[in-house]
This record gives sequence, C-alpha cells and structure tokens, in this order.
Amino acid sequence: MARPPKPGYVEWYFAFCKAEYRSFWVRWLRPDFSHCLCFAQSGNSVILAEPTREALIVKNYENTHAAYFARELAAGEFKVVRARYYIDMKKKLLYAGSLWPSCVNVVKVVSGYRCNAQTPYALYRHLIRTGGKLIGKDL
Repeated sequence: MARPPKPGYVEWYFAFCKAEYRSFWVRWLRPDFSHCLCFAQSGNSVILAEPTREALIVKNYENTHAAYFARELAAGEFKVVRARYYIDMKKKLLYAGSLWPSCVNVVKVVSGYRCNAQTPYALYRHLIRTGGKLIGKDL
C-alpha cells in the first residue's frame, strides 16, 4: 500500500489510452496516447475526472483504493502513471497554453499539475521524466 503524500503534496494517477472518438486532431497523436483522464484517492473513495468532447465527467467510486483502481486500468488498455507533486497555491494555475480545450489541459487543471505539455504523450513523458511511476499489470 502506498504511503500518504507529505503535507503540501498531492498524489494523482493519470491514465492514457486510445480515444474512442474521432476528431480532426486525433490523427496527429500517437495511437495509444490520444486520450487521458485522471483520478485520486479521497477518503474511502476514488474520484475520477474524464474529459470528453461534450463535458467533464466526474465519478465517485466508493469503497475502493486508487492503487487497486490503477492496476485494474493498467490490466486493460490503459497506461497509468502515479505522480506525487507539490502544488504551490501562490502560483497561477491557468496560463495561455491551458486555454485550448483538450483532455490534457482539462486533466492538468483538475489535478493542479503544471507543465507545458499539450498532447497526452507529452504529458506522459513529462510525468515520467519528473518522477512519476508507471503502474504495471503485475504490480
């Protein structure tokens, strides 16, 4: 079982997969990295945020643990990264690059993660490069 994050730090899971829908920009993205979503532990529940073309879907899965949820997604078609990072509330959350309505920018705003990534694969690489842990099927 993962230890709780230090005070001031948060722990989010980011899941990457192939998009179920076709849009004009999906053709330029890597096939297995054309959509992303995020989730986190909140008490005895997992809160999942999935941006779609129509809305931001937020679901609450009660009586489950985020690490178990991550393993279940990783056993399927998802690549899941666990990231622990500090959120400085004195810094601005939005910037010009976050205004493009994409799944990546919505996930970054919901989770408070700050980086310049604009595609799911760029976000994945940034998470791994900054210490994110890839959740495997056998973990």
